[in-house]
Amino acid sequence: MNIILIYSPEERTREEIKAALANHMALVTIEDREQFLEALKQKTPFHKAFMDVRNVQEEADLELFTEADALRPGLKMIALGRHETEELAVEAVRQGADGYILLPLTADAILTAAR
Repeated sequence: MNIILIYSPEERTREEIKAALANHMALVTIEDREQFLEALKQKTPFHKAFMDVRNVQEEADLELFTEADALRPGLKMIALGRHETEELAVEAVRQGADGYILLPLTADAILTAAR
């Protein structure tokens, strides 16, 4: 079973991803950073993770990719961000993200990244 883990402190972002993927894959959504890291410690067979690069204070939280990779090596991680700067996308990939999707999301972009 392909389970997608969705982490974002913003409800709107979580709902956009859920709306695009609900009919295609099993989903687990999390709004809290610590709960996200705890979920990665479990044996749940996550196929991929969508991870918001912003924390609750709207600052970049790129260390999350390194922490997630340490807990779940090999998990495909897609960064989500509202910033148009290439620097943030490049840094997210350097920290372990396998891709970067600019918010607001489109259903096609979410589904393509999930597959």
